[in-house]
Amino acid sequence: MFSLHRGGPAALALAGFSCAALAHREPAAPPPPPPPPVLDEGTPAPDVSAIGPNEKAVRLSDYRGKPLVLFFYPVDFGASATAEAEEFKADLAHYRKLGVTVVGVSTDHVSSHKDFTARFKIPFPLLSDPDGALARAFGVPLEAGTTRHYTFFIDRHGVIQKSWKNVRAWGHSADVLGFVKTSAREKRR
Repeated sequence: MFSLHRGGPAALALAGFSCAALAHREPAAPPPPPPPPVLDEGTPAPDVSAIGPNEKAVRLSDYRGKPLVLFFYPVDFGASATAEAEEFKADLAHYRKLGVTVVGVSTDHVSSHKDFTARFKIPFPLLSDPDGALARAFGVPLEAGTTRHYTFFIDRHGVIQKSWKNVRAWGHSADVLGFVKTSAREKRR
């Protein structure tokens, strides 16, 4: 093993360091700040905008007045994103019967969303969040510029009623729909 202590400055020189270089070394950059916490139930949904299918800004407040399922997914055409979108599509009639709007969000460009929507005949809007502002506002982690699978059920007043973190895409729509149905039954009581 190489010991700098025994060799002194000569060992440092052999290791490619000089005492002057060590004395004037720049401090290390601070670590990035931790991601914000994921928004919890009972928290008002942030009124952040993303880019809609028509390439115009869409604010979350545009959906107020109706309950909203807002699901984040990593990338268009990924196996898990495709499965999740297909399942929400298959359950969409049930959501609509309950008066619920379904919207997907990823950091992909609008053109990618258009291709994804056309290929899989996705009947609900996909919002583009290229800078991750919407994801960060909800506390959804971004890794290498893409979001993770998180879902929020937001009531008609804009309050988060339920959040699902790090979901498994397969079977997820059924879980969300089950919660929405239970919620609707409880409100009728």
